[in-house]
Amino acid sequence: MHKRHISLTILFLLISLVALGGCGGGSDPSGALSAWTGTWRSMSTYMDDPAIVPACEAVAAKTSGYTAGGVLHFLKSMYRCDFAALEIEGSTVTYLQADGKTLATVVYQSAGTAPISGYDSEWNLFEAVETPQKGYRYLAAVKVHGEDMKHWHFRYGNKDFASLIGETANPGWWPTGVGSETTAALVAEDILEEADAYATMLGDPLSTWEGRWVSLASFLDDAAMTPAYAAIAAEAQKTGKIYDTAGVKVFLKQMYATPFAFVEVDGATVSFLNANGTVLAECRMDYDGQVAMTGFDGYFWEHFVAGGTCPGYGRLFLTAPHSDGEGAMEHWHLRFGDGSAEELANPAFAMWFPTCTRPETTVAEFAEDMLEEAAAYASFLP
Repeated sequence: MHKRHISLTILFLLISLVALGGCGGGSDPSGALSAWTGTWRSMSTYMDDPAIVPACEAVAAKTSGYTAGGVLHFLKSMYRCDFAALEIEGSTVTYLQADGKTLATVVYQSAGTAPISGYDSEWNLFEAVETPQKGYRYLAAVKVHGEDMKHWHFRYGNKDFASLIGETANPGWWPTGVGSETTAALVAEDILEEADAYATMLGDPLSTWEGRWVSLASFLDDAAMTPAYAAIAAEAQKTGKIYDTAGVKVFLKQMYATPFAFVEVDGATVSFLNANGTVLAECRMDYDGQVAMTGFDGYFWEHFVAGGTCPGYGRLFLTAPHSDGEGAMEHWHLRFGDGSAEELANPAFAMWFPTCTRPETTVAEFAEDMLEEAAAYASFLP
């Protein structure tokens, strides 16, 4: 799945802006977390409320490269949280599901603070007195702040503090608690007021794919591919499937089929070119969130829609660039078309997975990669 990284500096600019009128407050001897006493609702629980949509539209209007759906996905990723609410009293935190059932009750002790470089803000750190079964051993919290909508940011986990707030931590993850009486309308209003800041945080949604890539369909007629096709056929025969080299090639040509030889990404523009470099289509694409990858639980397509007319490429599904092991060929999968997202997620040929790789990749390298994955390819054959 493609992951966007947000500048820590930019995010804390936003935090600093809202914190100017914050309530702050020091620790209380009555409990390590007494400054956060009360019932707090996770911001993640508001993200599917229709009231949030106009706020997402307002943020998208200030960006180049996002639809309202793309902004909403960004917010869901930012506020992602595996509990709906938490109750805090003294040193005890009770984590709650949406139906009010308890996920875990954890007693914490203070573990000091960690400064946020360059800002008059800090993390307050807490560690469970006894290791909980759930992933809440470590808790890092920013003081409650905000005037119209009191809230605070936190991170939690079982590994260590470094994984939450250190250099290797996910800079785009900001679970947030708000007062339990907070309405979706108030959350939407808060997002609207900070629309410029959110738009700044979004960044370039296509930056992961920047540059020129070659379609693997361009390699399939090369004679160097024949040993790979033979190896896949042999693996298929081991499982009782009847395939020869020619049959494997036919299947792979369907699997990797593209009318273009190259894809070029430049900012928000995606161009599709034939083998001699002629541009077949050039589209400005906007990010519209994620779509589940049918048949692959837990995997998603990154969904883009054309900002204008672009026949044949009105909708794009992309995976993040990846490889199938150390030293293996870097590549990514895509789908394209003018139909609905549902139609693209479930094409007539279910194994249609066009794939692009770096233009410096040779046919021999692709054939070697396919040989090493022959058993996996054989499993794809019907």
